[in-house]
Amino acid sequence: ALAAETAQLATLDGEYATAVTEWVTAVRRTPGYMGSAVAMLSQVPTERRPAVLTELRRADDLAARRIGASLQARWGQPLDGLRSLRDVLPTDRTQAVEVLQDFLEEVRIQRSGARDARLAQGEGFELLASLVDGPQAARLWLEAAQAYTDAGDQGAARRMLNRLATDPAASPTVAAQAASTLVGVLIEEGQLEEAGQRLAALDDERARMTHLG
Repeated sequence: ALAAETAQLATLDGEYATAVTEWVTAVRRTPGYMGSAVAMLSQVPTERRPAVLTELRRADDLAARRIGASLQARWGQPLDGLRSLRDVLPTDRTQAVEVLQDFLEEVRIQRSGARDARLAQGEGFELLASLVDGPQAARLWLEAAQAYTDAGDQGAARRMLNRLATDPAASPTVAAQAASTLVGVLIEEGQLEEAGQRLAALDDERARMTHLG
């Protein structure tokens, strides 16, 4: 609690090096302070932000990287935030999933720099999918594909959709959504003939499922 109080005072006084040190200490001891640390440090004047991020990189542990990544999401640098975080993810899968989900929620709320935000979400969902199994992974691959499509990275979107196409764990609903997304990707790429073929196959599959139902 003392570290958090010191951090708050240092932030308000503009003593950002001290503030970073104390916030990182507070979050290490009590992860619940993460929200307060990000909320207060995010108000740092624009010209002082690089110095704050430098101080956080010097700390170089998970708590510091999480604070820094969330700040970068708020400051319009979500891709840099994700890539910094990726280097220090816990080896424990459950903890790594929690860290990534928290960051992706920050990106979702902020949506600063829309294209970079969607690219960060695409990379984040893809990374999450590598940490889980079965239908959950399939759903994340689809979300990654949709994010990449929105960001205009059709190659990455197609890569995710191709993984889904060969994944036996994908549910019929996810498979149908993936096929629909792929049609959109093909249209964006100008591959209208293949898009028409995929759309016809999708219509046939929907008709089959309706008949079975």
